[in-house]
Amino acid sequence: MKMNAIDQKIQDFLQRMEKCGEEGKVDEAQALMKQVEILKVEKDLLKNVIYLFIYLYLVSCFFFILFYCFIFMFIFHLILFFVFQLIKFLIHQQNAANGPHEKKMEVCQTCGAFLVVGDTQKRTDSHIEGKQHSGYDTIRKTAEEFRVSFLYFEFVIC
Repeated sequence: MKMNAIDQKIQDFLQRMEKCGEEGKVDEAQALMKQVEILKVEKDLLKNVIYLFIYLYLVSCFFFILFYCFIFMFIFHLILFFVFQLIKFLIHQQNAANGPHEKKMEVCQTCGAFLVVGDTQKRTDSHIEGKQHSGYDTIRKTAEEFRVSFLYFEFVIC
């Protein structure tokens, strides 16, 4: 609204300035020109204020949305946490009700396979003779030989 009024005043002053120029009133035309320049500066200032308010509004909307997204994500993660805790509790209760049916396991020091503690000797021997265990055993022995030869080489050179 105010921008339109300023534009209208500028147009009026320009028309009056043109008439004064035709009539030879140079001083009055220059005074009108100064007022036109003042109105243009006022119009630019008003435009910048409007842009500033729009910018501030958009920034505040962004932070408002960001804040509510943070709140939503916090509540969502809180709900997920409690759901997982409930599931974990129910699984624990079910396992306690069924009794301890899990077998004790240990890790083979050579190949990293899981072995049942207290398993039969036949199964243990079968594992030791297996391809995975034998392969890892060969790799470990070869790596140890390289390590010893490297240390010997380093000792002789240095």
